[in-house]
Amino acid sequence: MRKNPSFTAFLRIRKKYKLFYQKCLTISLKCDIIITELRKNNSGRKLPRLIKSKRKVKKVEDMSIFWKGKSTSGVSHWSYEADSFMELYNWLLKKGIVDTVDYDPYEKAVVENAGLDYDAVVAEVEKTSEDDGDFGKHWEEMLTSKGLDGSLTDEDFMLMISGEDGNAYYQSFAYDKDFEHELEFNAKGKLIDKEF
Repeated sequence: MRKNPSFTAFLRIRKKYKLFYQKCLTISLKCDIIITELRKNNSGRKLPRLIKSKRKVKKVEDMSIFWKGKSTSGVSHWSYEADSFMELYNWLLKKGIVDTVDYDPYEKAVVENAGLDYDAVVAEVEKTSEDDGDFGKHWEEMLTSKGLDGSLTDEDFMLMISGEDGNAYYQSFAYDKDFEHELEFNAKGKLIDKEF
């Protein structure tokens, strides 16, 4: 009995696709393992981490921050409703939307808001940590010595998030789900409470 040539071709293509798919999964798992190892490594530069406020985050009753973003190709879309910018940032970090191996966006924003050059500060800390290799410890000491408490205003948070546009190039922030009312801030960078 002779096999159908188109069925045989179909089986060959299916087998090649299955092998390709398995290779892609293997590469993806290897990348996840490498990133996990980089995050555990304390001797190199600090990687993004979830942040906890050193000050109490005052949640405004019945007010939310709505965020949406999409990639440049328009293939990936995300949206989230948060009670604070810190919650939004942590969610974006968990999802890998705001993620970089080169630096911690939050700490970069804190340093630059103090009027310091981030790259110069990192170079200084790397130089002081050459002896013991504990970059994290020297980084925290530097933040304390320069009087940086790690706090950002709501407006600074929004600018930091929108500046991290590697994955979500197009981003919008609003008071409502329909994105009809853009966020407004007072002179101190605090989000203004508005009802619609």
